[in-house]
Amino acid sequence: MISLYYTWMEHSEGRAFACHMLGCHEDDIRIAPGGKPYLPGGPHFSISHSGGMVLVAVCEDSPIGCDVEPANRAVKNEAAIRRKLFPGEDDVPFLKLWTAYEARLKSGLGEAAEILFCDAHADFIVAVAAPKGETLAQISYLG
Repeated sequence: MISLYYTWMEHSEGRAFACHMLGCHEDDIRIAPGGKPYLPGGPHFSISHSGGMVLVAVCEDSPIGCDVEPANRAVKNEAAIRRKLFPGEDDVPFLKLWTAYEARLKSGLGEAAEILFCDAHADFIVAVAAPKGETLAQISYLG
């Protein structure tokens, strides 16, 4: 089961928010060789921040990745990125493709990940990547 938590704060406060949600201290978080933060002994989690929103996805049993982007974000070189990373996906909104791509990278599961899009906030696109069969148990705003 996946839990999502989000709030509005500065990018630099994201790690502290994650620790608040995970019940740990910032010193407890380690960084894997690929750059993914983790807690020895779990749970699995992922952090994303953009446009003032900080998002934390937590899953007890499975690797997870998340990404958030403002729905109106302008992207430089969108056409070039689309051709390189998403050929044949011209009918899908770019930021939807991008958040799914980023979430998959963060999960470490690659193409094996299932993508869940969440309606956490109308002005943001939120994607979560997890193993097939994982479900979203809750989305919580913590103001």
